[in-house]
Amino acid sequence: MKNEAYEPPESKLETADTDPVANTPVGRALAIVGTLVASTIMVGFGMLFIELTELFNEIVVDGQGDPRAVSGEIASASVSFLMLAAFSLLGFLLSFLTAIFGRYRSSWFFKCSVALCIVYLLLFPVGTIIAICFLVFLVRRREEFFPRPETADTASNSA
Repeated sequence: MKNEAYEPPESKLETADTDPVANTPVGRALAIVGTLVASTIMVGFGMLFIELTELFNEIVVDGQGDPRAVSGEIASASVSFLMLAAFSLLGFLLSFLTAIFGRYRSSWFFKCSVALCIVYLLLFPVGTIIAICFLVFLVRRREEFFPRPETADTASNSA
């Protein structure tokens, strides 16, 4: 019989080194950029709220009830919000794709993604669809984002 040497299978560390997005600076950077850009939707909601509040205060103070003037002001406030929403939606999509195709897993990324999903449920229809898909993904893989520390019992059993 031929004496063959045992070759252990590839370890997770070896495969993580070859994956460009697995807990590397690239994966972390994509998660950070996507989360920050997606968070700009909060600025958009704030701007929309302020603009609409000012508009309605003007209506109350001036007593003008011209529907054409009011609709024009609401349209201009909505356009700036929609432009910012489209920009932030790209960041949200980047975060989602980083979570799906990358292997970067962190508790802060999970928590921020869940919070953003809740906000993006309001952006019907595109934001809602992406947010639901992202939430399903996060719920199914939540254990990956919160690694459990090895205890003495599990460490001795694996040895």
